[in-house]
Amino acid sequence: MSLIDGLGTVALALGYGAGLLLLFERPVARRALATLAPLGQMALTNYLLQSVIFGFVFYGYGLGQFGKMSVTRATQLGVLVYAAQIVASAWWLRRFRFGPVEWAWRCVTYKAWQPMRSKSQSGELAHR
Repeated sequence: MSLIDGLGTVALALGYGAGLLLLFERPVARRALATLAPLGQMALTNYLLQSVIFGFVFYGYGLGQFGKMSVTRATQLGVLVYAAQIVASAWWLRRFRFGPVEWAWRCVTYKAWQPMRSKSQSGELAHR
């Protein structure tokens, strides 16, 4: 790889980053991007869930669709799973403080049981 190729890659990455930052300055775009925040808060859970789902769909221990499913169909499936994870992550985080894998990771890291329920959910349980 030549020096020009390497610098071009860095310049492109910086350009994408700058474009996202400029986009984030717009209120409409900020609201749209905020819908993705729960995905980031549950990134490890979502990553592992995608691995399980697509492993099952594409490999022999599941449906064995690797090389059989068209690129278009695989892309549609990917977008569908991603959209479902947006909705599911937002739903989960309205009830709990962390994703399930993030919660387990925190328990192991801090060597102590971490509270799972969100503060609003804990308060509702106390009033019942």
